[in-house]
Amino acid sequence: MISVVIPTYNSAKYIKEAIESVLCQTCQDFEIIVTDNDSEDNTLQITKSFSDTRIIVVKNEKNLGMAENWNNGILKSKGEYIKILCSDDVLEYDALEKSKNILDSYKDVVLVSSFRRYIGDRSGLIESPYSGLIDGKEAIKKVIWGYNWIGEPSSVVFRASSLYVGMFNPEWRQNVDLDFWLRLLKTGSLYIIPEPLVSFRSHAEQASSKVLKSESLLLERYDFFMSKYYKNEYYDFEYDVQLQKKRVRILNGLLGHAFNNHLRNKARIRRILDLVLREKLFFLFLRNYGKAIMYSILKKKTG
Repeated sequence: MISVVIPTYNSAKYIKEAIESVLCQTCQDFEIIVTDNDSEDNTLQITKSFSDTRIIVVKNEKNLGMAENWNNGILKSKGEYIKILCSDDVLEYDALEKSKNILDSYKDVVLVSSFRRYIGDRSGLIESPYSGLIDGKEAIKKVIWGYNWIGEPSSVVFRASSLYVGMFNPEWRQNVDLDFWLRLLKTGSLYIIPEPLVSFRSHAEQASSKVLKSESLLLERYDFFMSKYYKNEYYDFEYDVQLQKKRVRILNGLLGHAFNNHLRNKARIRRILDLVLREKLFFLFLRNYGKAIMYSILKKKTG
């Protein structure tokens, strides 16, 4: 059985379509667990209007936060396989069947993902640069040196038996799903199905759109990729020039954001400069931002 966990918060606009996309699946061996994070709209009423007994509705007494709400649904699940479906996304009619077939056929695969489609404010196909069976350790390296091409929570299915690695870590905001994917991939392989099995909705109200590229989140990105992965928490590999380049790109982004947005948080500026010095990137700092600093100083003096 597949447990489809649908976390909700003020999801009245889209929750009906999300649930219906599960009910019409070619694979009917599933349960739906809706975990409502103390919504203030009529999300619960819409959810409870379905008469299918496979739908379990859980209402949190208070808002637990995004990651803990996802975890709450996982803890309530009974399936051999688990899928997170964000309440504003939609599954293709055969998404569960095709994901289940992979997990049934490849016992070493712990995580299955697929291509995705955009719906809503955007349109188009989201393709991964890789497809088919990928060794877990190789997938980790490719993500660390690249980006999260595995996909959003709605795009994956994972084995319940792999939850000994833990669940979603609320410590992270921007990287909460990727952190979980990489912990899973330390224990087994990844399979990317090269066709779109989920439609990922883009709209102004979604949680991911509220995670802006602020300097605090760029700092999180640095901590996530460098403090954890560089210290070999997930995969043992020697220092690599690609990882050094990634550090430079992240810190350069931090500096650019800080100066372009006239960052006034002195503690945050101090931390960014400390990282620049620690990574021996002071000359990069002067080359890119020396003129801006001098201009700022002169402007203050003449003003």
